[in-house]
Amino acid sequence: MRKRWREMKPPSHSKIVYWTWPRTNHGIRLLQAAVATILLTACSPGNPQKASSETIAKGAEVYEMACAQCHYDGHASAANPSLIGSPTLQANPSAIVGIILHGQSGKSLVDGTPLGGIMPAQAYLTDPEIAAVVTYIRSQFAGISAEVTPAQVQQIRASPPRLSHD
Repeated sequence: MRKRWREMKPPSHSKIVYWTWPRTNHGIRLLQAAVATILLTACSPGNPQKASSETIAKGAEVYEMACAQCHYDGHASAANPSLIGSPTLQANPSAIVGIILHGQSGKSLVDGTPLGGIMPAQAYLTDPEIAAVVTYIRSQFAGISAEVTPAQVQQIRASPPRLSHD
């Protein structure tokens, strides 16, 4: 886009130089597209909401009660993979919610290490508890601040479990 400079001499003897837009609609269309993109991104229902401190605190409580016995502080053990930087945590939260609800067993390869541990189902936890703990572990170990809602957990709980095969 070219700038057009014009000079205008006011009644006094000083000069005023100003910039004007070209006489095309290109600039306006570009601005409209940028505003529409920003509004659609901010207002779309898929836009994750940042987790509240109350949700993180509740998730930490649930983690200590139900998860820390095996996963400790997120580092790997002989039977459990590391939660820190886990691709499962970084993916869609439905994967980790499904593992918590339905459990997981069988051989798996995590970061080049073969594991054969068993993750028992934690279906006794309520939907708000699972939402809080998934929000907590994703924020603590994967750096994702998006909040998982109880409605998402309820939807996954209602769907049939995915079966993994060796």
